[in-house]
Amino acid sequence: MGGTERKRGLSAKTRSRLIAVTAVCAVLVAAALVSVSVIDNLNKRAELQAEYERLAEENAELLTREELLKSMLEYCGSDEYKVQLARELLGYVSPEDIVYEVRDPSQTATP
Repeated sequence: MGGTERKRGLSAKTRSRLIAVTAVCAVLVAAALVSVSVIDNLNKRAELQAEYERLAEENAELLTREELLKSMLEYCGSDEYKVQLARELLGYVSPEDIVYEVRDPSQTATP
């Protein structure tokens, strides 16, 4: 065989460069995966924060409505409400009331 023999393996310098490049690529891929995960988590956090704020506002509105309904229930059980209802629905007049009757002049009979 008349020429120079070809070496079958990589030199130590080439092997160490290949290992370094492979390590750098692995680190870059890992960093990219972590970045994607972090970005996804930040987006989800923003969505959850917006949902939390919406629900907190809705909760405040419901608490206000609950207080209103409680006061209405309390009023409905009061004597004042019962008297008002009797006046409106049944025409109740208390003994202290002065009753005025207003008549329509067009409906009065003329003799």
